[in-house]
Amino acid sequence: MGKTDAEYQQMFKKYDKNNSGYIDPSDVKKITHGALSDSAIDKLIGFGDKKKDGRLDFNEFKSLMKKIEMAKKMLSSASKSTTKK
Repeated sequence: MGKTDAEYQQMFKKYDKNNSGYIDPSDVKKITHGALSDSAIDKLIGFGDKKKDGRLDFNEFKSLMKKIEMAKKMLSSASKSTTKK
């Protein structure tokens, strides 16, 4: 079962470090403690940035997180089926 909107909202607020209502590159840099390059951060945000404004609003964030969760499930399922062979 997936997360609720309230759970996504809680996650979003945690990642919106400057309380701007958006997750931008500076927020990601703080979250990752500088472990990602600027290019990697731009790519990460770009995956969900439908408005192409260089940041994620709540709906973009939620959509991106759902895609990531789906990819994790697919990878986990593929790994389990490969292990059974």
